[in-house]
Amino acid sequence: MPDNLKKIDWACGLMVVVVGVLSLSLVLIQVGRQRSLVHQAGERVSLELKNLASAEETLKNLETALAAAHKDLEFLKERVPDPGEIGAFLKQVHAKMEERNLQLASLQPQPPLEEEVYHRIPIRMMFQGAFVDIHRLLYDLETMNRVMVEEKLSITRPDLNQDCQVDLTASVFERKKPASKQP
Repeated sequence: MPDNLKKIDWACGLMVVVVGVLSLSLVLIQVGRQRSLVHQAGERVSLELKNLASAEETLKNLETALAAAHKDLEFLKERVPDPGEIGAFLKQVHAKMEERNLQLASLQPQPPLEEEVYHRIPIRMMFQGAFVDIHRLLYDLETMNRVMVEEKLSITRPDLNQDCQVDLTASVFERKKPASKQP
């Protein structure tokens, strides 16, 4: 019997070792899988962080471009304003004439002419004064923060003792109102 007991002990010991090795192998395989999953998740997170950084950079670039576009739009709105803002322009012209010591005889806006994306408003101005002051006024009108095109200019001087008389037709521009959408 003792011999049989030794064999049973041996078999039990061998069984414990085999079960231990198998258990250790399964644990190591599971740990390897978990490590692989953690590594893959880390790579995905790293890739997502790179994508997020790229998206943030793109967002900053778009915000910068949008701010520049808004600034350009505001500048354009000043130069070609919304309809109905001709009065402010006419006041500026009158103030410039007074500043240049010119006598305004007539300032007549004509009916607006429709173009594709804007209205062109011809304005006929008749005034008189010294030639130098007229020249300065024309420069002031050209450098105003409003798009204006001189279309017709006539400067006459009946005699050398009188001021020059000016007949100027110029056009200013206004944006069209966007067409309202009907339901």
